[in-house]
Parts: sequence; C-alpha cells; structure tokens
Amino acid sequence: MKQWKGIRRKIRAIVADSDEPIEPSTIENALELLALVEARCSPPLKVARGYRPTISFSWDGFEFEVFPSTIEFYKFMDGSTDIHQHLRSPGEPFPPSLITDLESLPTFK
Repeated sequence: MKQWKGIRRKIRAIVADSDEPIEPSTIENALELLALVEARCSPPLKVARGYRPTISFSWDGFEFEVFPSTIEFYKFMDGSTDIHQHLRSPGEPFPPSLITDLESLPTFK
C-alpha cells in the first residue's frame, strides 16, 4: 500500500518538475493504468518521465509508456524490443491486447 502511494507522489513530482507541460489526458491515462496495475501486479521498479512529456512505468525487461491517447508496451529482449501500441484515452475501457501485455509481466498476480 505504501509503495503505491509513493508511486502516486512520484507521478505528481514528475508533472511538477517537467520542463514541458504534461497533458492532463496523459496524467489521467497514467493514473488509470496505475489503478489497473495495482490490482494485478507488483509495483513497477521505476516511474519516470518519458522522452516526450509522457509517464512510464518499468519492470525488469518491460515498460509501459503513457501518452494522451495511447499506451505503448515495450518488451526488451537480447538485442531487440517488442513494441505494442494500444489506443486508449482516459475513461475508456482498456483494450484486451493491453491486458494481455500486462499479463506477460513477471509480477502479474
């Protein structure tokens, strides 16, 4: 429980410290993804600002990067990266393909 509160604080700090504004829909999409992850996985090992003004959640070898209307999933393997893009805006249901990607995390419960 305490770890999840720390992750939410980290998201607020990322937003506050970003040199470029992070769109409200990106923040909401990230918080909704976090709620889904919290119910199904162990906490991410890292929460960070992405290359663009995005928010990313990382585990060993896996990452979700959250944009205003998409969520990208990265699976890092020896010398290659598998990338899946999921169309998803705040308030919408999570696509089944995103749930499948979430289930591939080693920390999935």
